Amino acid sequence: MASNSAQNIRRIRTYSRRFLAMTGGPLAHRCFFMHVPKCGGTSVAEALYATVPMSERIGVIDANATRRATAIIEAGKNEKLLYHDDLATGASVFELREKQLLMHMAWDTQLIHGHVLFSDIADHHFGSTYKYVTLLRDPVSRLVSNYNGSVAHGLTTVPFKEYLESDIARYHALTVLRYFSGQHLILPGSEGEAVEVALEVAKKFAVIGYLDDLGKFCDDFGAVFGRKPRIFHYNKRSKGAYRPDEAELARCRRLLEPEIRFWDTLRSRD
Repeated sequence: MASNSAQNIRRIRTYSRRFLAMTGGPLAHRCFFMHVPKCGGTSVAEALYATVPMSERIGVIDANATRRATAIIEAGKNEKLLYHDDLATGASVFELREKQLLMHMAWDTQLIHGHVLFSDIADHHFGSTYKYVTLLRDPVSRLVSNYNGSVAHGLTTVPFKEYLESDIARYHALTVLRYFSGQHLILPGSEGEAVEVALEVAKKFAVIGYLDDLGKFCDDFGAVFGRKPRIFHYNKRSKGAYRPDEAELARCRRLLEPEIRFWDTLRSRD
């Protein structure tokens, strides 16, 4: 978690760049940045915010706020881990986020950002006025980052080897497919169908970037939206982050087989 001084520096930098952006007018298109967790989206989101002039709206669908709000609505408790994206209760969180997405799209918000599943309803009503953007990461690296983040935030407390056999790990291993297919839960045996749905949805995206080639992501975003973002980097690996051994990495790859198939197909399209 960034310190208050670091957060203030980031805010000052972003607002300064947004102020300067006013001379160039709005982005060429309204944008929905579908933030897939643990794919470098925090740094990218700040860069995208800075492309939006102060005269235009930015809609941030905050992860922790929506978890807490869902817990209040559903259980009368202000707790961020009670209703979490990566638990069975996460469906209610994603329903709230979809409603916020629709509200922002109906309000013509220029840039919308959040951990929001692809929405067929939003696409039906606003697909002609919004262009979709996302950033992805090597599946194994993403899964390991999911584990480290879950430990840091108290979502799991078990060793990595035990984590790989848990329900949370299955949610994490299917994260990208869940986001692109718009399904909080992908049932066992339906992973292949989810891959096919996700690949079709991916064709709707104006920009799909990769964390290992942020330069191309910035170039592609600039070509579509008329402004090239400048990315500063945050959320670096902490000193205590777990590093799996070779046997655990092999287990990760088996768990991630559907997402790896999706990843390989997307990259072959480039």
